[in-house]
Amino acid sequence: MKQYRIGRIAATAVLMLGALAVTGCLGDNDPVDVDVNDGHVIGVGLRVAQQHFNVAAFAEDSENTDLLTLTDSISTHAEAQFDAFLDLDITVRETTLSQAIARQTSDIANLLSIYTGEEFDRQYVQVLVDLYEQNIGIIDEDLLTAVESPELEAELQALRATLVAEQLEVIALQTEIGPPES
Repeated sequence: MKQYRIGRIAATAVLMLGALAVTGCLGDNDPVDVDVNDGHVIGVGLRVAQQHFNVAAFAEDSENTDLLTLTDSISTHAEAQFDAFLDLDITVRETTLSQAIARQTSDIANLLSIYTGEEFDRQYVQVLVDLYEQNIGIIDEDLLTAVESPELEAELQALRATLVAEQLEVIALQTEIGPPES
């Protein structure tokens, strides 16, 4: 089972990265950042889905079966949402926010790499708690306020609903295993 999960995660991550390699906004000096459009909105939405997919993979070596079940569910939902965004056939544009989310994912991997065992599980779940709060806020404050396409808005609402439901599961798991020691 573990080999299958690693292969599936790696294959989907390659597809996700390829889809996000579309030319777009590259930083604060690009004037397109000023006029946010659905390409920018979907770019951030894709990064949020990708982040949840990638962060779910970080728990691969956990021995906590509840955590592994949760991360399998997170991966499945993120992959489905990513595909739903791509099905909208909107040209993806990068923004400073989408790039920051990508960098944050690497930072999370580095942060978690120093922990093992039960403390890893507690630290990991705390990261998820913070990540869900952040990304629901991004959807509410940045994406839903800028979206133009009704179809994209519906997908953002679906992503938000999924994140809220998963957030409740993460909080319940944190109650079960406890907060980080440090």
